[in-house]
Amino acid sequence: MSLEAKGRVMKITGVVCEFNPFHRGHEYLLRSLRARGAELIVCAMSGSFVQRGEPAIADKYSRAAMAALCGADVVVELPYPFSAASAEYFAAAGVAVLSALGVDTLGFGSECGDIEAMNEAAEVVSGRDFIECYRRRCLGGEGAAAAYFGAFREVAGYDMPSGSNDILGLEYIKAARRAGSGLEFETVKRVGSAYRSGEVDSELPSASAVRRLILTSGVESVSRYIPKAAMRQLTAALERGLAPADIKFAERAILSHLRLGSPGVFRETAEGGDGLGGRLHRAALCSVGFDELLGRASAKNYTDTRLRRAVLFCLTEVKKADLKGRPAYTLLLAASRRGLEYLKKIRGKTHIPIITKPADVRALGEGAARQRYLAQKAEALWTLMLQSPAPAGELTRARPVILRGD
Repeated sequence: MSLEAKGRVMKITGVVCEFNPFHRGHEYLLRSLRARGAELIVCAMSGSFVQRGEPAIADKYSRAAMAALCGADVVVELPYPFSAASAEYFAAAGVAVLSALGVDTLGFGSECGDIEAMNEAAEVVSGRDFIECYRRRCLGGEGAAAAYFGAFREVAGYDMPSGSNDILGLEYIKAARRAGSGLEFETVKRVGSAYRSGEVDSELPSASAVRRLILTSGVESVSRYIPKAAMRQLTAALERGLAPADIKFAERAILSHLRLGSPGVFRETAEGGDGLGGRLHRAALCSVGFDELLGRASAKNYTDTRLRRAVLFCLTEVKKADLKGRPAYTLLLAASRRGLEYLKKIRGKTHIPIITKPADVRALGEGAARQRYLAQKAEALWTLMLQSPAPAGELTRARPVILRGD
């Protein structure tokens, strides 16, 4: 499916991303991939909720436009609930979407910056010895993260690449191998602050630090860390009331749902097993804020991220089965002129349909209808997390951002 360019096959590079928000570190990644020969860059970007179970800081169309103005050719949605799932499901969905769109190379940032080391580590964590060792350590009482790294050291005899982006990169490689996608991989060494650093400690701070600045000091406080073209889109989103979003703006709605809902139903949701659904219900009964809820529900085997995902999946009725399959469709969010030409060439040839408006889902069958149902619930919740709540269907009327220039 790769695009022909002057008698040769064009190199099409894919990126699984959140761009929450798009900043200079993301710009560096896209430029680096261009320098390595990427002639078309296709991004599968999280929509209203991201992998840590948190709301995206701005609406998905604005964030996609930021990326398209700064180097991406096509930005499609990594659909909910995959966008807010654990690394395994997040990566598998991203690989599936990008493969369906004809991507031949997957590029990602990593702390180690060594693709050979990543490939070797992926081989280890895909093996039976590692899986059995990991399970044994978990059953022995180790926390999930400690068991994972300890099992790798025990099986491989050395420490694995352990940065947050390293681990996600391993999941991309594993997912592609399981799917038999034939994808090649490239990694760009991460520069600037650590992935989860909440402090502005370099000229390339993490997205976490940028979000914190936006929420505490306003959008203008991050202008030096975001490319000018992207900054205009972020400012416009703020003016339209579609940024910033923060989970604490909806903490009363969250507590209400968890207090009044059925613990039995919560136990059936994705991430709600192992007693966590009931634990969240009990914690909500005596909590008066979101941070207190997480504090009361926390335990050694429940990471902060898992708690956030569990809360989100309880509120939006995501079942374990919803994460097992691949996305039923993907939504086009933004495209450059070159990207639009490519999409026209592959129209009707992708095994995951690309739609431009939510109404198109009606023709795609039961699986797509379920995905759309969950997306509607997620978007309705996200609009409550804005500083000034917006109508539940605010994003339904939006259309892809198409850049007409080069």
